[in-house]
Amino acid sequence: MNTTFANPTGHFADADANTIGSLVAKAADLALIVEPDGIVRDVAGKHALLDRIGVANWRGMRLDQILGAAEAADLLALVNAPSSNTSEVTVAHPTTSGAPAMIAYTAADPGIAGQALLFGRDVTQVLSLQERLLAIYRLMEDKLESQKQVEAQYRTLFAIGSEPVLVVNATSGQVTDANRAALTMLNAELNAVSGQPLASLFAKAEQTELSALLGKIQDTNAAASIQVRLLSGTAVTVKATPSWGTDKSLLIQLHHATSGADVI
Repeated sequence: MNTTFANPTGHFADADANTIGSLVAKAADLALIVEPDGIVRDVAGKHALLDRIGVANWRGMRLDQILGAAEAADLLALVNAPSSNTSEVTVAHPTTSGAPAMIAYTAADPGIAGQALLFGRDVTQVLSLQERLLAIYRLMEDKLESQKQVEAQYRTLFAIGSEPVLVVNATSGQVTDANRAALTMLNAELNAVSGQPLASLFAKAEQTELSALLGKIQDTNAAASIQVRLLSGTAVTVKATPSWGTDKSLLIQLHHATSGADVI
């Protein structure tokens, strides 16, 4: 939770609406004024980002017309409890360049009845860096001399970012570890998922398909992905990458499913 100014009245008592609007636009990469039903009333932020994600038509649209249903629902939860909700929701916005812009949203109450203010930070580069670090880790892992060194490397990766990641024993298919972001997405604690089959964390109808994917990775030694639903019903993309060290394991990355994509 952020620390506020000790004397905001003394500093901002004479600020008019234009000044406040300008401050918000400069403080956020992307800022949205949203009503409780999900209607976007106004947009502000960095020009380059706004152009890249195409916000020109957002005013008057619902969140579920801009984003996938699961991501829109997550943002709507922030909108309807802006004062008490301290969580952060990261969503993927399609862009004109093809690669999505990853925006992390928090909510605030602007003091206007029936509206909430969503502050968005562009974390695309942060997540890209995390992907590169994961790739470097996989390359380094084969050269590490002991399991202790492997453990230290992947623990470091767990600590650096917000991408949900699980580690699964490739032979048994059981979860051996998970970072905090993954546990938050799964709404579970580590002791509840550790030792459980990865497939058991997903909807029953998806479990056979997911188990088949893990078997395929063992046979091909190549990364693969699938779109499935969690036990909560949330649609996610599961990317599994072999990470053969002193023990055979899989790195499992979870992302909200892209809007409009088919879920297997």
